[in-house]
Amino acid sequence: MMTAPLLAFQKVTFQWPGTPAPVLQRLQWSARPGETWLLRGPSGCGKTTFLRLAARLLAPQEGAIRTPAPLTLGFVFQEPRLLPWLTLRQNLSLAAPQAPGERQEELLRKIGLEDKGDCRPSELSGGEAQRGNLLRALLVNPHLLLLDEPFSAQDPQSGQRCLRLLEEWNQNPAPHVMILATHQKEYQEIGHAIPLDFPLPPPKE
Repeated sequence: MMTAPLLAFQKVTFQWPGTPAPVLQRLQWSARPGETWLLRGPSGCGKTTFLRLAARLLAPQEGAIRTPAPLTLGFVFQEPRLLPWLTLRQNLSLAAPQAPGERQEELLRKIGLEDKGDCRPSELSGGEAQRGNLLRALLVNPHLLLLDEPFSAQDPQSGQRCLRLLEEWNQNPAPHVMILATHQKEYQEIGHAIPLDFPLPPPKE
């Protein structure tokens, strides 16, 4: 028996005001537990819009986006989203208060931030803040993990650390879906990712 989708776009149309064409037009698409999706395409083609719709940060003009309830969401944005008045450790603890402290410290070590836990975001580089965002998303143990260019500010060594951490998390037997948007080809070989190429064509009538 086929498992039910964890995320489903049902004839979704979304268009930004003042633009000549929809970003998505009557999109019929779904992702099932255990799947990894890779969003591919040039900058500005709709990948970020798709992720924000999946996270319910945007609402479609037509159609519906379905997820089971309850659903735990992890989102790594392109821009830093750490609270500036808290240290990195405090940001992680606030997002995932149920996560054991030793798990938090383990992830800090794996991603090369073990000496940055007591730093505030203003004391972190852009790449370090981005890795902090990734840890925050993973610590909530999400059913749906959305990643918007998570390697863009990373040097090659740090980027590979992020990739290894994501691959390790993706082997978790718990039912989840990962959707990764990246234009960097060296990070596109992750798991058995299913490509979704943007811009998406309109449906055939």
